[in-house]
Amino acid sequence: IVEAMKHYANSIIMEQVESSEMYASCDPENDDWYSAYYEEHYGYDYHYWEGYYDDDDDSEKNNDTEFDLFYDDGAVDISRTKKQVRSSSPSMHHKRNAPLPRPRTTDKSSSHIRSNGPSSGQQRSSTSSKPEDNFHTNTPVDGVDPADKVKSDGKFVYAAYGDVLYVWNATDATQGVSITAMLGNATDCHWNETEAEPCNYVSKPKIQALLLSGGRLTAIVDQFSYVYPLPENYTSPIISVSTKLSVQVYDVSNLKLGTPLKMLAHEELNGSFVDGHSVEDKALIISQVFFDLYQFTEDLYRYNSQYCGLSSSEYTARAAEVAASKVEAFAKQLVDELKLINNGCSNIFQVTMMQGSSNGTNGNSSMPDLTGGNLISGFTQVTTFDMASDFGSDGSISLSVAGAFNEGWISVTSVGDGFIATVTNGYTYDFSTEKSYYNTYLLGFDTTGATAEPFCYGSVPGWLNNKFSLDLWDGHLRVATTAYDDWTSNTSNKIFVLRIPEDGSFMETVGETEHLGEDNDSIYAVRFIEKGAYVVTYGAVDPFIIVDLSDHTEPKTVGELEIPGHSSYLQKLEVDGEHFILGIGSQITNETTWESSLKLTLFDVKDPSSPRVAAEHLAANLSTDAEYDFQAIRYLTESKKLVIPFSSYVDGISTDGFMVFDVASDEIELAYDITLPSETDYCWYEASVPPRMLVVQSKLTTVKGHSVVNADLSTGSVVWELDLDVGFNYSVCEIYEYDYDEYYYNQSWGTYSPTYVPTRPPVSDDDGAL
Repeated sequence: IVEAMKHYANSIIMEQVESSEMYASCDPENDDWYSAYYEEHYGYDYHYWEGYYDDDDDSEKNNDTEFDLFYDDGAVDISRTKKQVRSSSPSMHHKRNAPLPRPRTTDKSSSHIRSNGPSSGQQRSSTSSKPEDNFHTNTPVDGVDPADKVKSDGKFVYAAYGDVLYVWNATDATQGVSITAMLGNATDCHWNETEAEPCNYVSKPKIQALLLSGGRLTAIVDQFSYVYPLPENYTSPIISVSTKLSVQVYDVSNLKLGTPLKMLAHEELNGSFVDGHSVEDKALIISQVFFDLYQFTEDLYRYNSQYCGLSSSEYTARAAEVAASKVEAFAKQLVDELKLINNGCSNIFQVTMMQGSSNGTNGNSSMPDLTGGNLISGFTQVTTFDMASDFGSDGSISLSVAGAFNEGWISVTSVGDGFIATVTNGYTYDFSTEKSYYNTYLLGFDTTGATAEPFCYGSVPGWLNNKFSLDLWDGHLRVATTAYDDWTSNTSNKIFVLRIPEDGSFMETVGETEHLGEDNDSIYAVRFIEKGAYVVTYGAVDPFIIVDLSDHTEPKTVGELEIPGHSSYLQKLEVDGEHFILGIGSQITNETTWESSLKLTLFDVKDPSSPRVAAEHLAANLSTDAEYDFQAIRYLTESKKLVIPFSSYVDGISTDGFMVFDVASDEIELAYDITLPSETDYCWYEASVPPRMLVVQSKLTTVKGHSVVNADLSTGSVVWELDLDVGFNYSVCEIYEYDYDEYYYNQSWGTYSPTYVPTRPPVSDDDGAL
């Protein structure tokens, strides 16, 4: 850390020498020295515009005091002022901009549950009478259970709804529900410019994900907070504390509906939640922390008064002394705040530049620094713990922590058998062309033990599309990337094969494909399945490509099919014992209006050299979350049904729900749809559940937003409905007449006067806000 911060300091000092030479002309005895400097170097009077508008009655007079070019210990702390300006008051709960059609007929002030409702769509007979269960979280890796906002053990369903956890019987919610509020109190601020005391704003807790194993349920919860205005002599921490992340473990072994769950333990983590999963009872959570490095660098900038009048060489020497005097203490404080000492540095990757080279040597001193000097803007933390352990009497959890310092945000995490890889973006420098290109850097952790351990590292050109762009198989990591050449606007789509070393170290690239797809295409979807990969690229045409990966050293394209439209998500399906690849995407169906349709494509891949479209289905004016959320899809092998959410907005009418398709080897046909209650009343609680679906005892349960609908899987006939919003703020609905055009016009010109006309007296919440 010390060496990385010295490197950063050096980069800043060198940049200041090049860009801020004017401060060498500074005269500490003359407050107006810069006027002469501007006159000499730029040929105009620095004060020319002062008072220009003073005689204009229509203009505001500028009575602000002149901004000082320097600050010292006796001046206003500019760094503190900037931080105050960056802070803002929390926005109120905004209601929807425009009313939606089909108002809900259910009385929201009544019970959560409505049973024995009518079917909401077409009804088709099922081809199977066998009771079916399919409720586990969709996962690309066997044995790994991804964190998600909806979980089920087949007996109960657990759903994260903002700051509360809902539980209901998986087949019959009419038996009642359990509602558990998350640990953590919210505090609001009533902003008053005359108040001298700072206010500590803390948002409501929000459940980011759930993990379920045996009789234990773990909620991953965060809260946002800040202090405003900052108190005097406030010492800001280095690591970002605006987000407080915690894990809360609950006992669900003897669950009783109607009562909250019993909390067994809770513990705070560093950073913001990125990803997580469980393997049996072991929980693994990835979070990321960002650093405020300005605390270290603020005294290095040349506008500080201590550098007034110094030549570049004198400034360089003094700034280097300042950096050297601070760096050891800064590094110690950072390590203390990250709590790394308790866990040891053996579980932390060494600091790296995330920069490589081609046609040259990494250690070549002529290689430019492409990172801007900042090598440690954040820290990726990998936390593991045993969900089934006997926790401390005080509710504490024994956590094991590993991680790596990084320059930017983690873009992707990949999971394999006892292995995870975190992905960050960096650069590579080509000495032959003297150009830089984007690179993907991979840090692999061994997760077979109780603690994740740094194990291997590697890099490949380009960017990854999503977590499906990475796959672990047979001791090799397969990576699909699109590399963009900013200099020529060309793209290169390839799959790289990296060998994972047995003893841990550098992952060597042992194979790579030729360019996949057409010129200037980019990878839109990829799915690795053992010895093969299925890839869809997006461009002028959208080919479906099959890649043979049976030989790690010679991956090659064996089949390709060009079809209209594209797929954003690919999944393997089994229909009557045969394997297909399902593509979910869209297709332009009207080139004049650019209207698009939801497209489902069933690819027959029995002959890899000659893939063909076995079936497809187009649905006009529809979209689905399943294109980008791989948990928002469920295929039922026994009944051969596909369930995905949908949304539409046609002629001012918005509709949400789920579509259930019958899938055959030569046909995808809509069986029925489940339409959710319309949110027309602006008054929903500031929480929602992403679209999820599960099947227990041949009953389909769909969850989206604030609504849960249970229906017969065969016919689509609705059995019961659960309203998650009942009993929370904004649950008493106020219907408004709403002039959207006038509201938009007023907002566009900076005034706030939307024409809300309540049809009934308004209802206030506890804080008095409508």
